[in-house]
Amino acid sequence: MSDSGIQAKDLTREDEQELDEFRERCQEWVALLLDRPIGRSPSIQQLHEAFDRWVDYHNAMSKRSFFRKKKEPAISPDIVAISLGTVLGDHIINATPLEWKLVTDSYGTCKRLYATGSFGEYAHIILDPHSMAMKRAVNKSHGWLEPTFHASVEHVLRATS
Repeated sequence: MSDSGIQAKDLTREDEQELDEFRERCQEWVALLLDRPIGRSPSIQQLHEAFDRWVDYHNAMSKRSFFRKKKEPAISPDIVAISLGTVLGDHIINATPLEWKLVTDSYGTCKRLYATGSFGEYAHIILDPHSMAMKRAVNKSHGWLEPTFHASVEHVLRATS
C-alpha cells in the first residue's frame, strides 16, 4: 500500500474515554482469571498468562455438559480482544514512538497505533493491536501474546531508527 491514502488524526475525548473503559475491563478480567490483584495495569506477562487461561477455560467450557452445576463467569471473546488489544497497544506505545490515533486507510477508520517513519516503501507505521487480539481470541490461540509484543516492538524500533 502506498502512503497516499493514509490519514491519522488525534483521538477525541470520547475515543480516549472508550480506551480507558477497555483498560478497566482488561484489568478486571485479568485479575479474575489470574485470581490475584494485578495492580493498575496488567504486565505483558500477566496478559499472556491470563489470555492463555481464558483459552483453556473457554475450551473446557465448550466440552462440558449443558447441565453443569457450577456457573462460572463468561468473558466474551469481544471483551477479551478489545480490552486486551488496548492494554497490549499501551505496552507497545511505552516501548516505541507509536501512539493511539484514528487511522484511515484502505481498510477503514479505527483506533490503531501509528507513527510516521520509513520502512521500505512505507512512510507510515500502523499496528492494530485490537485486530491482533481479535484474531487470536476467535481462533483460541495459545502462547502468542508475549512473543508478538516483543516482535512488534523490535519491528517498529527497526523501522523508526
